[in-house]
Amino acid sequence: MGGRRLRRLIGAALRRVHRPRLSVIVRAAGAGPHLEGAVRSVLNQSFKDLEVLVVVGPGVDAQCTGEQVASRLSARDRRVRLVPRGLGGDSSDWLDVALKRARGSLVTVVDGGDGLIAGACQLMIQCLERSGSEAVVARSRSLTPAAGDGPRTGPSSVTRLAQPLAQVPGAVEDLVAGAVIARRELWTPPRRLVALPTPAMSLPARTLAVLRRATRIDVLDEEVYTWRAGSEARGPGANTDPGALLAQVDALVRLAADAPEAVRQQLVAERLNRDLVLLAERAHREGPEFADCLRRTARRALGDAEDSVWESTALLDRLVLWLLIQDDPASAVELEELVGRRCEDLSHLPLTIEAGALRPRAALPGRAHGAPSAHPGPRRRPETARQYRLGALGRPQDPGGARQRLGPGSRPEPDRPPDR
Repeated sequence: MGGRRLRRLIGAALRRVHRPRLSVIVRAAGAGPHLEGAVRSVLNQSFKDLEVLVVVGPGVDAQCTGEQVASRLSARDRRVRLVPRGLGGDSSDWLDVALKRARGSLVTVVDGGDGLIAGACQLMIQCLERSGSEAVVARSRSLTPAAGDGPRTGPSSVTRLAQPLAQVPGAVEDLVAGAVIARRELWTPPRRLVALPTPAMSLPARTLAVLRRATRIDVLDEEVYTWRAGSEARGPGANTDPGALLAQVDALVRLAADAPEAVRQQLVAERLNRDLVLLAERAHREGPEFADCLRRTARRALGDAEDSVWESTALLDRLVLWLLIQDDPASAVELEELVGRRCEDLSHLPLTIEAGALRPRAALPGRAHGAPSAHPGPRRRPETARQYRLGALGRPQDPGGARQRLGPGSRPEPDRPPDR
């Protein structure tokens, strides 16, 4: 008994003296049975000079699962430390609480349901040592690709070292915190984020702030992180928490406002446009206040008709976004009709089963394939993709703009399968 107590005292003394190179912050809330796997994915790294800070909160799940897992692993490995979040603390302050307890000069963040790929820490830290950069960004992949996200995401496939963010705008495409290792001081929130509402303090917004503050960044073409559907590392979803997603989009827009133009365009084209379209499809269920906030955020995110970011936006998404940033009632009505038609098109496939095989569904009586609708809209339907493009990008005061070309009877044909 005396020897065991002596070992504990010696271990505590060593922890106070030694400062590990890397602090890995693991969020336990909502992780459930996956938490132990996330912590073990860190402990099993070939890079051993690290500590694992498991943040547990006052919730029932954290007390019954997270705290028990962290306590059990801490008894076996002194690198694991339990970081309780106080009862009176804000639910979004878990990362700041852990940063105050972190001793490493480098930090990364892992959601409790996710994990690090073997050798990830060694690879990324060796890259930082070789280049002298402040942050390194690598790739991540989904463990549940059927949830709607591709199996491989992240920055450009070209490995680049010690670059300013303006030279590697693809680094902001993914914004997965676990695929980023950066100096600890870069993870402290900037003032503009502190002033934002609580839902905006998401991991993607914090990750963008880290990359914005780094003067030199390494970009690696290696997968280092795996995430599950609903991971905090990916941020809130439009179906599960549209209010939190809108707040996150607003935070990203503010952070990108004074970023290099290439970075802003990459962020808008690869992430914000998609989120804004998903939120526009949900707006009618959330009420007028949500819709007004969404329009204000969209106007800040999207430029005028001359902005090149429109060129990289899918055609039908372009129409939705153009109507979204207009401020007249007619555009609001057209947007609601367009969103309704998109949902209808996505839920009805023109196929039927005949003799055990899928075959095209027969045309409606009285209407041949390709014939005009029996109830045409009041305005002429554009016949080419170029006309759609001109209509979507026309200025509000232009009589040939989107509101003149898109009528209730105009059903645009997609130039590619919809993303979702």
